[in-house]
Amino acid sequence: MTEYELGDLMISALNGATAVIGLIFTIISGYLIVAWTVGEKLTRAQVTMINLLFLSIAPMSIWGWLGRYLVAWDLQNRLLELNPQTAARVSMYVITGFPIIISMLIIGSMKFMWDIRHPKTE
Repeated sequence: MTEYELGDLMISALNGATAVIGLIFTIISGYLIVAWTVGEKLTRAQVTMINLLFLSIAPMSIWGWLGRYLVAWDLQNRLLELNPQTAARVSMYVITGFPIIISMLIIGSMKFMWDIRHPKTE
């Protein structure tokens, strides 16, 4: 592949990863809105269904993002072999840090739902 083709594919993979980030934040926001607006009114079965949906879709989205970013990482390495002066850099810090941060947001969202459903009364 030419340098241009590798660069174009890398940017396309990164653009796909950016779209997945929007999806992840939409899923988390939707879950938090449901928790805040109707969380205390939901039955146990309804909460179980919402949690199962959330806990299946959110990690799959993270894996989708990670897959796209790893493709970009591989394309970048192949591009750097052709031209070490390439300006675009895919960071390994992002590859390892983003899934950790999003996982913490998912756990925090679950805690938020728990707090809404089990308020502390004094």
